[in-house]
Amino acid sequence: MKALITLLMRILPDELVEEINAVSLDELDKRGLIIWAEEQT
Repeated sequence: MKALITLLMRILPDELVEEINAVSLDELDKRGLIIWAEEQT
């Protein structure tokens, strides 16, 4: 399965991969599965 996903990510246009990443991050954030680090100044 990992090989199939890797292959798909390589052949898809960059814009589509970026959109998939954005949607995935949004979903993980909604579920509270991402701990965002605070920005250091």
